[in-house]
Amino acid sequence: MRYAILASASLIVSSIVVTNTYYRKKQFYPTVVYLTNNQPSLSILLFQCVVILFLIVKALTYAFFGRLQRAEVDNLVSQSWYAFFDMCLVFAFFQNELGVEFLFLFAILLFVRAFHWLLEERVDYMERSPVISTLFHLRIMTLITLLTLVDIYFIKTTYWRPASHGISVHLALGIEYFILILSLLSTIVRYILHSIDSMREHSWNKKATYLLYVDIFIGFIRLAVYAEFTFIMWSLHPFPLFIARPIYLSIRSLKKAIRDVLMSRRAIRYMNTVFRDATADDLAASSDTVCIICREEMSLQTDSSSSAATPTLKRLPCSHIFHVACLRSWFQRQQTCPTCRMDVIREARLQETHRQQPQRSATATTQPDNSANSSSSNSTSIPSTAANNQNLHMPWMC
Repeated sequence: MRYAILASASLIVSSIVVTNTYYRKKQFYPTVVYLTNNQPSLSILLFQCVVILFLIVKALTYAFFGRLQRAEVDNLVSQSWYAFFDMCLVFAFFQNELGVEFLFLFAILLFVRAFHWLLEERVDYMERSPVISTLFHLRIMTLITLLTLVDIYFIKTTYWRPASHGISVHLALGIEYFILILSLLSTIVRYILHSIDSMREHSWNKKATYLLYVDIFIGFIRLAVYAEFTFIMWSLHPFPLFIARPIYLSIRSLKKAIRDVLMSRRAIRYMNTVFRDATADDLAASSDTVCIICREEMSLQTDSSSSAATPTLKRLPCSHIFHVACLRSWFQRQQTCPTCRMDVIREARLQETHRQQPQRSATATTQPDNSANSSSSNSTSIPSTAANNQNLHMPWMC
């Protein structure tokens, strides 16, 4: 309701300004010249353009996403504030090129980025939703196609503009759209993987691994693009301060993705080698026989999908029991117990240390025995050697 009131008020004020100007100038061209040169009139018209653009975005949001969830709105608002802060730094860097075209292009960029953020949220929602409708897939595929065309158009436009007019703010816009199409590529891969997983009868254990490798690949390309842009800008201008935060976030995201891959592989290795299999007594002693990850009943059986019979239940050091496949997919995202949040890797290291202590003590006890035996043999051999040497010097003793 408040958006309708705001749009109506803006339309009424802008209509009054245009009508009054045309009534005084009597012709179209003088009216346009006056409106573009008069600052109050130009501000009112620009505000009306922003309101129209906002209403278009509102209609497209309802068409592609329906009613937004509370978490999506909060995430959109927080990311919009960060994007607005970055744009203020861009405004300060390119202050000599500020103009109506400049502000209009950055307003479009902000709205396009908002659609990319909402698309990422909805694709990630597929993993948490048990039922995905056909309308959902139709909306996602249509929006992916539309955003791809928009990104390619602006990349092409902002690429040829710096080539003919020199490096300007259009290059910064081109880099932003190139980063957006990289994130869109990551979203497309996630959508394909989630769709394949939803069509499978059982959970897909390798999906999380593929997602981690996709994050690493996209992170490397994003960091390379930012580094190249920084080198080009720094060679002709002062250091672009507005690019410092995106570079830092790219490095941190890439570092986190690599660390997640290494830690997940370590946690899975500990699960296979250190953590013991759950027995019937463990399952009977457990107060809850439902796997908290997949919400299915747990039972002792062997995995028939593999060539060798492998157990399907694992018992963590905190006595919680889960499916092996569920734990594997869980450890690829975080290395804690799903129930009590115990650090799995730290507990596995402690168990390995406790297992190695008896072996070290046994090795330490065998070493003194061997040294004692060797010393006694040496002590008996030394006198015999001395006696033989004495007989060689005194032959009458023979």
